[in-house]
Order: sequence, then C-alpha cells, then structure tokens
Amino acid sequence: MTDIPDAALAGDTPVEKPAEQPGDPYHFRVGDTHITLSFDESGPTLEEAVTRYFTGLKQGVLP
Repeated sequence: MTDIPDAALAGDTPVEKPAEQPGDPYHFRVGDTHITLSFDESGPTLEEAVTRYFTGLKQGVLP
C-alpha cells in the first residue's frame, strides 16, 4: 500500500520521467491512516457532479 506523501506528483517530476503512480488508487495510506475509496454505482457521474457544483457556484449556492 503506497503512502501518499512518498508518491511523486506529476508537477514534481520532469516530463521525461512520468510520476510513479500508487499501486491501487482506491486503497492507500496517508501516514498511519489507511484510506479506502468507494463510489455508489447509482450516484451521479463525475461530469454530473462537477456540472452541478459549478452551476451552484454560478447561482450563488455554496457547495
């Protein structure tokens, strides 16, 4: 399990050498904390969520 502070970020590495990706992007560590990500299959898509977020900002609704 990759510890996120040890993972290279794309902005930290030259273009010739791509950033090393964590093994499993849904399971990782931040220090001593183990993180597991999961998504509800019946939930909105990322595109729908981002659209709703920016529409709300435009209409003055805080996220």
